[in-house]
Amino acid sequence: MSTALGNSSKLLENKSDVIDYPLMISSSSSISDEVLTVLDTVFNCVLIHCLCLFGIVGNIINVTVLSYQGLKESNIMLFSLSIIDMLGSLFRQVRRLKCIVATLDIPSSITIDTFGSVVFILMDNWCLALSFFHITAIAVERCWAVCAPFSVSSVFTPRRVKILLASLYVYTAVILSPLFYRLTLVWDTDSSSNATVAR
Repeated sequence: MSTALGNSSKLLENKSDVIDYPLMISSSSSISDEVLTVLDTVFNCVLIHCLCLFGIVGNIINVTVLSYQGLKESNIMLFSLSIIDMLGSLFRQVRRLKCIVATLDIPSSITIDTFGSVVFILMDNWCLALSFFHITAIAVERCWAVCAPFSVSSVFTPRRVKILLASLYVYTAVILSPLFYRLTLVWDTDSSSNATVAR
C-alpha cells in the first residue's frame, strides 16, 4: 500500500501529468470577463424573470381550475400549493429586479438588492419551505390512499386538511422566525454617487 501512495505522490509532483479541463474556469481561462458578464445578465436579468412569469401564469391557471372544480380534500392541498408557488415566483422575481435596475441606476439597484436580501429572501424562503411541506403532506395523503384506500376519505376530511395546512403555515413561520431578526436595513450615503442607499 505504501508503494501505491509513493507512486501517486510522484505523479502529483510531475505537473505535466495534470489535465486541464476546458470547462473549468481558471485564471488563464479562454472565457473573457465580458462573456461571463453577458451570460450572468442573460440568466439573472432575462431567464429568471421569464421562468417566474411562466410560474405565476401557470399557478393562476391552477388556482382557477381548482376553484372551478370545488375544494375537496386533495384539491385544498393543491390549491394551497399553487398559491404558495405563485407567491414564491413573485417574491423571486422582485428579488432579482436589481439586475434590471442596475443597468439604469446603480444606487437604486443597491437599495433594491438590500431590500431583496432583507425582506424578499425571507418571504421566498418561507414559500419554499411551505412548498416542501405541502409536497410532503400530499405524498403522505397519496401513500395513505394506496395503503388504505377505504379509510382515506375518513382520515383526510376537508376540515382536517384545513387544520393540517393552517398548522403547516404556522409551523413554517415559527421555524423561520429567527431569520426575520438576522438582517436589518441601514441607510448610508454612497460616496461614488452621492446618493442615500440602503445597505
